[in-house]
Amino acid sequence: MKKILYQLLYLLGFVVLFYFSYLAYQSYVKQKMDFFRIYPGIFFFSLTFVLIGLYFGLPQLLKTIKIKGRLSVNKNKLIIFGLPTLFLALYPWFYWNGTFLAIRNIEINQFVFSAGFLNFFSFFFGFVLISSFEKKD
Repeated sequence: MKKILYQLLYLLGFVVLFYFSYLAYQSYVKQKMDFFRIYPGIFFFSLTFVLIGLYFGLPQLLKTIKIKGRLSVNKNKLIIFGLPTLFLALYPWFYWNGTFLAIRNIEINQFVFSAGFLNFFSFFFGFVLISSFEKKD
C-alpha cells in the first residue's frame, strides 16, 4: 500500500511538472509574439526537459541515498555523457550567437533544430546529471 501511494505521488508530481511547463510555454509563446525574443525560448526548452529528466531519475537517486556509504559523483559519466548532451541541448544558442562551436551545414542544422532532437538531449542530460550520483564504500 505504501509503495502504491509513493507511485501515485510521483505521478502527481509528474503531472504538475508538465502542467507548469505548459503554462511557461504559453507565456513564452505570448512573449515571442509580442516582442519576438528567441533567446528565452532556447533556454526554456532546454531547461524544461532537463527538469523532466531530473525528475525522471529521482527514484534512482533516492534508492542510491538509502544505500550505506559515501555519496560521490561519477565524473566519467558526466564527462562522457553529460557534456555532449549539454552541448547538443544548448546547440541552438551556440548557433544563433555565431560561436565557433556551431556547424554551418544546413542539413545538419535542420536535423538538430527539430524539437524532438533538442528535447531528447535535454531530457537525457537531466537524467545523466541526477543518475551520476553513486555510493562508495
